[in-house]
Amino acid sequence: MIFCDEPTTPLDVTTQAQIMDLLADLQRRLSIAVVLITHDLALAAEQAREIMVIYAGKIVEHLPSRDILTDACMPYTKALLDSVPDTTSGDKIPVPIAGTPPDPRDLPPGRAFAPRCRYAQVSCTDTIPELRDIGAGHLVRCFCPVTGPDRSTR
Repeated sequence: MIFCDEPTTPLDVTTQAQIMDLLADLQRRLSIAVVLITHDLALAAEQAREIMVIYAGKIVEHLPSRDILTDACMPYTKALLDSVPDTTSGDKIPVPIAGTPPDPRDLPPGRAFAPRCRYAQVSCTDTIPELRDIGAGHLVRCFCPVTGPDRSTR
Protein backbone atom coordinates (compact mmCIF):
# COMPACT_ATOMS: atom_id res chain seq x y z
CA MET A 1 0.00 0.00 0.00
CA ILE A 2 1.26 3.46 -0.87
CA PHE A 3 -0.01 6.53 0.99
CA CYS A 4 0.31 9.74 -1.03
CA ASP A 5 -0.30 12.92 0.95
CA GLU A 6 -0.97 15.83 -1.45
CA PRO A 7 1.42 14.35 -4.06
CA THR A 8 0.52 16.82 -6.81
CA THR A 9 -0.56 19.99 -4.97
CA PRO A 10 2.25 22.36 -6.02
CA LEU A 11 2.66 20.87 -9.50
CA ASP A 12 1.56 22.05 -12.93
CA VAL A 13 -1.05 19.89 -14.69
CA THR A 14 1.50 18.14 -16.95
CA THR A 15 3.70 17.06 -14.05
CA GLN A 16 0.58 16.19 -12.04
CA ALA A 17 -0.54 13.83 -14.82
CA GLN A 18 2.92 12.23 -14.96
CA ILE A 19 2.92 11.59 -11.20
CA MET A 20 -0.57 10.08 -11.33
CA ASP A 21 0.42 7.89 -14.32
CA LEU A 22 3.48 6.69 -12.38
CA LEU A 23 1.32 5.82 -9.35
CA ALA A 24 -1.21 3.98 -11.55
CA ASP A 25 1.62 2.02 -13.19
CA LEU A 26 3.06 1.04 -9.78
CA GLN A 27 -0.40 0.04 -8.59
CA ARG A 28 -0.90 -2.24 -11.60
CA ARG A 29 2.60 -3.76 -11.66
CA LEU A 30 2.85 -4.38 -7.90
CA SER A 31 -0.84 -5.12 -7.25
CA ILE A 32 -0.97 -2.61 -4.42
CA ALA A 33 -3.48 -0.11 -3.13
CA VAL A 34 -2.88 3.63 -3.39
CA VAL A 35 -4.41 5.93 -0.79
CA LEU A 36 -4.54 9.46 -2.16
CA ILE A 37 -4.85 12.21 0.46
CA THR A 38 -5.79 15.46 -1.25
CA HIS A 39 -8.00 18.54 -1.17
CA ASP A 40 -8.34 18.26 -4.96
CA LEU A 41 -11.68 16.45 -5.24
CA ALA A 42 -11.60 16.57 -9.05
CA LEU A 43 -8.26 14.72 -9.03
CA ALA A 44 -9.64 12.23 -6.51
CA ALA A 45 -12.74 11.68 -8.65
CA GLU A 46 -10.49 10.97 -11.64
CA GLN A 47 -8.19 8.56 -9.83
CA ALA A 48 -10.22 6.71 -7.19
CA ARG A 49 -13.13 4.30 -7.06
CA GLU A 50 -14.44 5.75 -3.83
CA ILE A 51 -13.83 8.88 -1.79
CA MET A 52 -13.84 9.50 1.94
CA VAL A 53 -14.00 13.13 2.98
CA ILE A 54 -12.50 13.62 6.43
CA TYR A 55 -12.86 16.63 8.71
CA ALA A 56 -11.19 16.89 12.13
CA GLY A 57 -10.24 13.22 12.00
CA LYS A 58 -13.72 11.85 11.26
CA ILE A 59 -15.18 10.56 8.01
CA VAL A 60 -17.96 13.00 7.15
CA GLU A 61 -18.85 11.65 3.70
CA HIS A 62 -18.05 8.42 1.86
CA LEU A 63 -19.29 7.89 -1.67
CA PRO A 64 -18.39 6.44 -5.07
CA SER A 65 -15.94 8.79 -6.79
CA ARG A 66 -18.22 9.13 -9.82
CA ASP A 67 -20.71 10.94 -7.56
CA ILE A 68 -18.45 13.41 -5.74
CA LEU A 69 -18.88 16.31 -8.18
CA THR A 70 -22.65 15.91 -8.58
CA ASP A 71 -24.06 14.19 -5.49
CA ALA A 72 -21.93 15.30 -2.54
CA CYS A 73 -24.21 16.40 0.27
CA MET A 74 -22.11 17.02 3.39
CA PRO A 75 -21.75 20.80 3.85
CA TYR A 76 -17.95 20.48 4.26
CA THR A 77 -17.66 18.54 0.99
CA LYS A 78 -19.86 21.14 -0.74
CA ALA A 79 -17.68 23.91 0.72
CA LEU A 80 -14.53 22.22 -0.62
CA LEU A 81 -16.10 21.98 -4.07
CA ASP A 82 -17.34 25.59 -3.93
CA SER A 83 -13.88 26.87 -2.97
CA VAL A 84 -12.28 25.74 -6.25
CA PRO A 85 -12.36 28.01 -9.30
CA ASP A 86 -13.86 26.63 -12.51
CA THR A 87 -10.87 26.34 -14.84
CA THR A 88 -12.94 25.20 -17.82
CA SER A 89 -15.46 28.01 -18.28
CA GLY A 90 -14.34 30.54 -15.71
CA ASP A 91 -17.98 31.18 -14.76
CA LYS A 92 -17.75 29.97 -11.18
CA ILE A 93 -16.32 32.31 -8.59
CA PRO A 94 -14.63 30.37 -5.77
CA VAL A 95 -16.17 30.81 -2.31
CA PRO A 96 -13.77 30.53 0.63
CA ILE A 97 -14.76 28.32 3.56
CA ALA A 98 -15.75 30.60 6.44
CA GLY A 99 -13.92 30.49 9.76
CA THR A 100 -10.87 28.48 10.66
CA PRO A 101 -10.33 24.76 11.18
CA PRO A 102 -10.59 23.65 14.82
CA ASP A 103 -7.57 22.80 16.93
CA PRO A 104 -7.45 18.97 16.83
CA ARG A 105 -6.38 18.99 20.50
CA ASP A 106 -9.45 21.00 21.50
CA LEU A 107 -12.37 20.04 19.24
CA PRO A 108 -15.71 21.73 19.88
CA PRO A 109 -18.54 19.59 21.24
CA GLY A 110 -20.82 18.13 18.60
CA ARG A 111 -19.94 18.26 14.93
CA ALA A 112 -16.47 19.81 14.44
CA PHE A 113 -17.56 21.60 11.25
CA ALA A 114 -20.65 23.15 12.91
CA PRO A 115 -19.01 26.52 13.76
CA ARG A 116 -18.15 26.97 10.06
CA CYS A 117 -21.35 25.49 8.60
CA ARG A 118 -24.11 27.76 7.35
CA TYR A 119 -26.63 24.91 7.72
CA ALA A 120 -25.76 24.06 11.35
CA GLN A 121 -28.62 23.54 13.75
CA VAL A 122 -28.61 23.36 17.54
CA SER A 123 -28.23 19.57 17.40
CA CYS A 124 -25.00 20.02 15.42
CA THR A 125 -23.30 21.88 18.25
CA ASP A 126 -23.89 19.31 20.99
CA THR A 127 -24.14 15.90 19.26
CA ILE A 128 -21.89 14.06 16.83
CA PRO A 129 -24.11 12.33 14.26
CA GLU A 130 -23.51 8.73 13.27
CA LEU A 131 -22.23 7.94 9.78
CA ARG A 132 -25.46 6.87 8.04
CA ASP A 133 -26.27 5.32 4.69
CA ILE A 134 -28.39 7.56 2.47
CA GLY A 135 -28.42 5.05 -0.39
CA ALA A 136 -26.30 3.73 -3.26
CA GLY A 137 -23.17 3.31 -1.13
CA HIS A 138 -23.28 6.93 0.00
CA LEU A 139 -22.59 7.55 3.70
CA VAL A 140 -22.84 10.89 5.47
CA ARG A 141 -22.22 12.14 9.02
CA CYS A 142 -24.54 15.12 9.15
CA PHE A 143 -27.91 16.15 10.59
CA CYS A 144 -28.65 18.48 7.68
CA PRO A 145 -27.08 17.19 4.46
CA VAL A 146 -27.68 19.33 1.39
CA THR A 147 -28.18 18.36 -2.20
CA GLY A 148 -28.33 19.93 -5.64
CA PRO A 149 -27.42 23.43 -6.76
CA ASP A 150 -30.20 25.00 -4.71
CA ARG A 151 -28.78 23.44 -1.54
CA SER A 152 -32.19 22.25 -0.42
CA THR A 153 -32.14 19.97 2.61
CA ARG A 154 -32.64 16.25 2.07
